[in-house]
Amino acid sequence: MRILRENTSKPPPSSPRAGRVGWAGLALAASAFFSGCAALTNPVADGVPVRELPPELLGPSKEGMVPLPLNALGQRRPDLYRLGPGDVLGVWIEGVLGEKGQPPPVNISATGTLAPSMGYPVPVRDDGTLPLPLVPLINVQGLSLKEVETAIRTAYTVTRRILLPGEDRIYVTLLRRREYHVLVIREESQGNLVTPQGLYGGVGTFATSPTTVSLGKLGMGYRLDLPAYENDVLNALTQTGGFPGLDAANEIVIFREGQGQGIDPSRAAAMCQGLAAGNQLPGAPGAGAPIIRIPLRLPPGAPLPIRPEDVILQSGDIVVIPARQGEFYYTAGILGTGIFPLPRDRDLNVLQAIIQVRGPLLSGGIGLNNLTGTLSSSGLGMASPSLLTVLRNTRGGRQVAIRVDLNRALRDRRERILVQPGDTLVLESTLGEAVGSYLSGIFHFSEVYTIERDDRSNATGSLSLP
Repeated sequence: MRILRENTSKPPPSSPRAGRVGWAGLALAASAFFSGCAALTNPVADGVPVRELPPELLGPSKEGMVPLPLNALGQRRPDLYRLGPGDVLGVWIEGVLGEKGQPPPVNISATGTLAPSMGYPVPVRDDGTLPLPLVPLINVQGLSLKEVETAIRTAYTVTRRILLPGEDRIYVTLLRRREYHVLVIREESQGNLVTPQGLYGGVGTFATSPTTVSLGKLGMGYRLDLPAYENDVLNALTQTGGFPGLDAANEIVIFREGQGQGIDPSRAAAMCQGLAAGNQLPGAPGAGAPIIRIPLRLPPGAPLPIRPEDVILQSGDIVVIPARQGEFYYTAGILGTGIFPLPRDRDLNVLQAIIQVRGPLLSGGIGLNNLTGTLSSSGLGMASPSLLTVLRNTRGGRQVAIRVDLNRALRDRRERILVQPGDTLVLESTLGEAVGSYLSGIFHFSEVYTIERDDRSNATGSLSLP
């Protein structure tokens, strides 16, 4: 009889070396699978979702602003011309300024802006008085021509009794209007255009060309002699090129003459930056306000931030139309590295920014991995990247990362935050999108089958997955 014994011997223990080899093989396979996957190494993927963003980080909107009414830049002309220092009158006083029996001289304006005048030229002095022979100085400041004629008649027939009342022949006309000498400096970048060095050639711009932006300053200067009642900002703009365009800042700055004592010129520009619209920069005690800032765009229904006297120019004033400081946003990631300009007077949200740089959106556009011009893929295609991170600068030199889900933004307008100057847009795929795109490119199944076949024809069909 044979006795069967149970085999109680244990299998030999596995070798530690074999375990290490297995783990190494698994790590090698994982590294090969995820090599180059930016979805795993994205350093800014953990940003703050848009719906959790505080309102102060959303940025102001540019849309809805309305242009400043043009008539607010001019002055209202009075019904009667009022005299002041610098006016030149044509005065004829028979027997005093002109021989008896002789016709008065006739003067015709060379510019054609004034009616013909009669008499000899007599200028109004700086103190507003009119010098005439045989009578004291006559104050004509703020008087009309008719009132000046009455004052002269009174001086010669009543005050000094040089002429007989009722027999005097006195004529007063306006020979030349007083003028105000002002300087206009326009810093617009007309004719000084450059192309931004972005990946896609700078699509979209605030200049006149669709592929260029204005960066430099032309720096044109004008010396104007503005007649009385035309000495305002509106006439100064009209004579120097018109209303500022898109390459100019949305403001006009006026430097008043003779009122800047006590202000350091090196600090004047910095002080203007923080000056509120329509406000004035104080000068030395009793010196008035040397700098006036006039905004060119206002919120709807907002009151005018300037006074009527703010737009009236005096001799020595300097009108400056600053050039617009370039506002740009930057792109990285799947969008490619580039710099692109922001519009001046309208908003640009994140979806519009991606479209502006021709980024991938809903399987469309051109990305770094799609430089062949193919806008669609066969089969199910590849998932569009939807993880957009907006790096936004904050006060104090800090930065916040804002996470935008493009799929959610396509459905909800509240997710489409506005792009602000200095923003950096980084587009990457989520982990699921990256894995799906990888598997879609690795695994591909094709099948060809016969539908119908006879002696004269052969019909086949094919199926490809994914």
